[in-house]
Amino acid sequence: MGEAAVELLYGVPLLPLQASGAAEAAGCGALLAELKQLWGEIGKSREERERTVRELELECMRVYRRKVDEATTERALLHQSLAAGEAEIAALTAALGADSSPQLKVNTH
Repeated sequence: MGEAAVELLYGVPLLPLQASGAAEAAGCGALLAELKQLWGEIGKSREERERTVRELELECMRVYRRKVDEATTERALLHQSLAAGEAEIAALTAALGADSSPQLKVNTH
């Protein structure tokens, strides 16, 4: 069970992983507290709460996966563009008859 589930079900506060995420963690914490209170008021069972938290965690994972996939695609496009630019430089250098031995080395990681 994830940190969000622990906080929702057992009242253990979430600790922000990074200082920059403190505002987001506080916002999520407030929403989790509100959800917990609402669940208490409407009588949601422990099983229903756990199921809902699992659904929230899965949805969150899907969002993160989509963002990772988008960033991976963007990186691949940038590498492709860089390779095309390097090829163009090599072609221009060759056309000018210049020595192409000193080449640019680009970190691909």
